[in-house]
Amino acid sequence: MAEEILDARDAALTGLFDDTSTLPPTRQPLDRALAAHVDVRSGDAGWLCDRLVIASADADALADALPGGVALRLAVVVSRAGGTAFGAPLVQDLIRLAPLAATPGVELTAIEVPVVGKRPDEEVAAVVEALAAAAIPQATAVEVDVPIGDRPAGEVLRTLTAIGAAADGGRRMIARARVGAAGTVPPPGDVELAGFLKACADLRVPVTAGPGLAGPVRADDQDSAHGYLNLVAAAVMAHKGSALARIKGVLAAPAAQVRMGSGALIVGDEVIESDATAECRRDFLLGVGVPDVGAEIAALHRLEVLTAEGAKA
Repeated sequence: MAEEILDARDAALTGLFDDTSTLPPTRQPLDRALAAHVDVRSGDAGWLCDRLVIASADADALADALPGGVALRLAVVVSRAGGTAFGAPLVQDLIRLAPLAATPGVELTAIEVPVVGKRPDEEVAAVVEALAAAAIPQATAVEVDVPIGDRPAGEVLRTLTAIGAAADGGRRMIARARVGAAGTVPPPGDVELAGFLKACADLRVPVTAGPGLAGPVRADDQDSAHGYLNLVAAAVMAHKGSALARIKGVLAAPAAQVRMGSGALIVGDEVIESDATAECRRDFLLGVGVPDVGAEIAALHRLEVLTAEGAKA
């Protein structure tokens, strides 16, 4: 009996997109974003899209707007206006989210929080304690937003180490790479993003990224205009223990050097094997945030990776 070959597109793209349409820069109204998300998830492109990401301020409205019988995987972003400290206010915010976790059809996969101070170990520990105090289910992960474009490598590594250490308490911890510009914070270049991926892989900390990616491939060969196919390839290589220079090389590969079909994802001189990609997507690169899933389907169609409806071409 012939061995079944895993399609490279299934390995790389299944559930890759987290829908961030309610967040900046698009800021779609919640009802419109929810309807569009449900529509995508129920169509030919549903295999590409995983979670809907919303701000904590929208949590109450979501419970009212969710259609009956709809299953929704959800992540909620808790903001820290002005870089305020964690503590009782965070617990109160999280208590407001607890009923959402118990809403039929809703799977609250993660609470996303930024770490902004100089003591990431204390901040991360405070977040984990606050989730427990607010009775957020243990199955809900903590997704820590890590700004890497303006931070020294040592400070980023301390943050990632704190995230990894917190996972020993039993709650899943995830590091989210901030890949787009945010206010005055610049996006990371190839070296910074490659270093982030390698450090996370070495520490066994799973990652997400975005929003702020340029699309499937790099835009105009800018150092910070990262493509998510490049990112998938770089994550696979980091997960396999490749050297930093090779990880950076696939992140830096221009659009003309990125190809994808049923057989393989090829970036520059690197052929990314489907089995390694599937393992990486399961255990390491969990998803990328995109503000417009439809636009990404159209972009992949132009690359002849998908049909116009989002099915495999």
